[in-house]
Amino acid sequence: MSTIKITGKSNLSIKPNVLVFILNVEIKNNSLNNLINESKEVINNLKEKLNALNNLKIVETNLYINKEYKDDNFIGYKYSSNLEVTTSLKTENYVNILETLSCCKEIKSINYQFKTNNLKRYEDSLITKALEDASRKVEVIKKYYKYDSVDVMEVKYNNYNDARPILFRAANLDVKDINLSCEVEVTYVVR
Repeated sequence: MSTIKITGKSNLSIKPNVLVFILNVEIKNNSLNNLINESKEVINNLKEKLNALNNLKIVETNLYINKEYKDDNFIGYKYSSNLEVTTSLKTENYVNILETLSCCKEIKSINYQFKTNNLKRYEDSLITKALEDASRKVEVIKKYYKYDSVDVMEVKYNNYNDARPILFRAANLDVKDINLSCEVEVTYVVR
């Protein structure tokens, strides 16, 4: 039994409809109890300010509390977490969000991503087009090598989401398309 592997590919560019800010919040304190109380206060204040802007989804992720050392000597504790703030691109909230966040000294970095909340809607189409691409290629190989039959033995696939960077120009947001792609690897049995 002989097999061949064929890669099929598909691509699709779509307009994102969601902007996600990922905030890294860090707080340091010598006392664990004080650190916990301070972190709760900072996160609650941030959430309160952001909730005042309306139509935001705010989720805290990746919460860590670690001991910190300098030259093998304990120096205190560090709280670190991410807040994901999601807003629709149909609103002008992104400018207000940035202004609100700029006053919080505990935010160590702000990253952002374009996303779509309709990704599942495109998945079937991407996989189908990638499979069609692999089928076209295997038909060419079948003809060229004069195989009697070519049957599918296994299919593996990956979806990719390439959210390009965005640029802030004053109050205008330059939104780029999200590139979605799919790659299938089809193993065929040939006779």
